[in-house]
Amino acid sequence: MAWNEFLELLDEPVSPESDEAALKAVATWYHAFFTGLILQITLKAGQKIAGDWSFQVFAAGVSLGRIEIDN
Repeated sequence: MAWNEFLELLDEPVSPESDEAALKAVATWYHAFFTGLILQITLKAGQKIAGDWSFQVFAAGVSLGRIEIDN
């Protein structure tokens, strides 16, 4: 098992015209955008606020059923 299975999925070759390629492009963009946003919040507002904001975003995804967590 890789340390980050998501990265392995992004590295798998797919047809450029496929829906999977489009989803991978969106996932890559979203990851880069979200990472940049967290860094920007940390620089402008501090670690505590960035951490609280990240938690709230994650908690909202869980409560809306968008994120599944296995125990």
